[in-house]
Amino acid sequence: KFISQQRQTNRGLFSFLCGDYPNFLTRESKSDYFGAFGAPRACLPDILSNNSYSTMFLQGANLGYMGKDQFAAAIGFHEIMGNASFKNPLGRTEWGVDDLTLFRRARAEARDLSARGSPWFLTVLTSGTHHPFNIPNVVLPTKSEALLYMDNALKEIVEGLRADGILENTLVLVTSDEASMFPQGPLKHNHIPMVAVIPGYDSPFDQQGFYAQSDLQLGILDYSGIPAQGSIGRSIFRSYSTGRELVFGNIYKNRVHMINTNTNSHVWCSTLSFQCLNNSESDDPEAIFRDFRTFLQYNDRDSRNLPDGTLFHLVDATYTGYREIMGDRKVVLAKGDTITFKLELLADGPLRVSVALDGSALLLNKQYSALKGNTVKFDFTHTSDRDNFAVFHNLYVMTDPSTSYTIKDLLITKVKARGN
Repeated sequence: KFISQQRQTNRGLFSFLCGDYPNFLTRESKSDYFGAFGAPRACLPDILSNNSYSTMFLQGANLGYMGKDQFAAAIGFHEIMGNASFKNPLGRTEWGVDDLTLFRRARAEARDLSARGSPWFLTVLTSGTHHPFNIPNVVLPTKSEALLYMDNALKEIVEGLRADGILENTLVLVTSDEASMFPQGPLKHNHIPMVAVIPGYDSPFDQQGFYAQSDLQLGILDYSGIPAQGSIGRSIFRSYSTGRELVFGNIYKNRVHMINTNTNSHVWCSTLSFQCLNNSESDDPEAIFRDFRTFLQYNDRDSRNLPDGTLFHLVDATYTGYREIMGDRKVVLAKGDTITFKLELLADGPLRVSVALDGSALLLNKQYSALKGNTVKFDFTHTSDRDNFAVFHNLYVMTDPSTSYTIKDLLITKVKARGN
């Protein structure tokens, strides 16, 4: 079985690419932290880059959503491409381009990477199976139809890579950031697929045991013969004679779970009250709860514990057409912390700027219009009146595909309350 360790795309990506647990208690993702302040430890793209690999991140959605552009750059991807990189897709929605368009581009990039003569690592993230689903020329497609469309697109790229001769020396892993596959039980919101297309293996086989998203980094390094650096867990390409403990969560349900496959036990805790339940036959369940709570408190990493400083800064960045500069980029404030959001944008044609700061409460929701030569400026400050206050930054620029604009300055800063 293969386990997602948290719901939400950015949390799954973090575990996959950095070989570590995601945040379980805070609304802020570790990927946001890495994107804003740099990676405090080596993640998979950086490790591979240091071993002469070219690294590329390709997705169909807007890179600004969940700050994946900043995260991908912070962990060592050389080339980073999203929705804006696709000029004539078969289909496009607010979530980005369809999966067939994405996979055809991925195949082309794989050919280009292979032609360079050095090893490479390509991460491809789809969005067509996220509601509202994306199938070209189909109005209101169903989830089943979207999954079938993605499945056929996946078949095309695998067969295409085989026809190109790339599969002869390329490992292909197909998995998910999050899913719900089981109708009941502790894994019902965290069981996801993991399929490996391995050179030299023509007959299918099942890998027995329990593996998780954070095992993927170690597995790829193990397969590639590269020494592990700070990875936790197990290699997905090895079999183990003993079971293990696995921790996984559900940010939407405010729950975190721990299963022990040796004892077939299951403990889960509320991330709101820290009340825990235990179905194991342990003689000391309170000791299990205490150790589990301690792990959770020390695992999470977010900006609340950082000194005053810059959370995000963009200067003299020129774009063309619609762009999601930031989407659901998160920061968590303690009581008395102050966040400041400043923007100066110069328009080269008619456009509309949408800004929203949401989360624990709606702080700001405004739209600004501008014509060629106009400057959009605003300066917003908020001091939190409560602890664990989540702020989601959303900034969109809406215009026609040929209109350009320059973000002269976009700055988000945080000042901690005295005593925090």
